[in-house]
Amino acid sequence: MMNLYMRSCFLYGTGAVSSALTVFVFWILGKILSGWGFLLRDLNIDNFYGPMFWGGVCGLGLLLPPKYGRTIQFMLCAIFAALLHIFMIHNWLNVRFFSLFNSTALLQKTELCLILTYIVVWGGMFALISRKG
Repeated sequence: MMNLYMRSCFLYGTGAVSSALTVFVFWILGKILSGWGFLLRDLNIDNFYGPMFWGGVCGLGLLLPPKYGRTIQFMLCAIFAALLHIFMIHNWLNVRFFSLFNSTALLQKTELCLILTYIVVWGGMFALISRKG
């Protein structure tokens, strides 16, 4: 029982840190690629609260047994965390769930860049912690 508790705390913390790191990388990309006005320009502590909480919750998805492999499970958790972050950006209480899945909403530069950033950062973070050695 204690092992499950410790593992769930570890996965929640890793998901939260991964999401905070993703917000930071997204901000760095906004500073480096100054011609791309859609990226995150201002960085304050409010940008970290929501993604860190929901990233931790999405990190708990790794407690489930992998059906298709750990890599697919990491990517699904990262995509789910990115979708929750997109809901927060678009004032998710007023957005209907299926309105984001039409042909244009997820093809915007902001959403695609955020989803790819989540996949890369989360994949790197969870690959780092899952190494044996």
